[in-house]
Amino acid sequence: MKQFNQMVKRLAWILLLIAGISTAVSAEDIQLNADTKTIEPTNDFNNDNLKKHLEKISPRTSFRELENMLTAMTEDLASYPQNLDSRMMVGYVSLFLAEKYLQQKNFIKAAEFSKKGFYYIDEAAETRENDIKRRYFRLRIDAFIGNSSLRCPVAKSDTEFLAGALSDSSELKPMLTLLTATYASNCLDEKMATEKWQNLYDNKLFENEVLDNAKKNIAPKWQDVELALLFGKN
Repeated sequence: MKQFNQMVKRLAWILLLIAGISTAVSAEDIQLNADTKTIEPTNDFNNDNLKKHLEKISPRTSFRELENMLTAMTEDLASYPQNLDSRMMVGYVSLFLAEKYLQQKNFIKAAEFSKKGFYYIDEAAETRENDIKRRYFRLRIDAFIGNSSLRCPVAKSDTEFLAGALSDSSELKPMLTLLTATYASNCLDEKMATEKWQNLYDNKLFENEVLDNAKKNIAPKWQDVELALLFGKN
């Protein structure tokens, strides 16, 4: 996860550099977005494969594997444009492909896929009102990006929404506190960051190593409770 966090921060920096350049989102992407907004989102699509992809994807995943995943997911999305989980994962894989292009110093392609990645993730989070699981997924990424990008306002909005949407007894509350602390540190809200980190350490919500790593923008591995939220039934 450390490598992924570094990757996302580099991609966010590239997005700042290309602000104002011609859009990297294709006409096909826009059509898929239009289709999504005209169909009531449902869960008639089997998400088991998406969960397997999420658990499999890492910075060590090969370029060809990522391309194959993206091709399959894009085809599924064209057949099931109402499936927001598929859209969410298309965005996630696109960010990893952007990193591969960045390693090759193909900055145009890196910018294209990073912009596409955030575009799909944002659309997945915003198509359905008050969408807890997809806004959580977006925060899981944005919290670790930092103040070097344009994602802080998005992370702030998702943090505030989730704080009100999740019950105090939710098993996700500790992770939300960790993500809030990380977001607040990276987006320079020192008061909130201090409060949340103290809560995490004092109440021993995670091992100290996990918290120490999060302070360094090293995200914890995906937890079972997170996977249940993202890929379970609504």
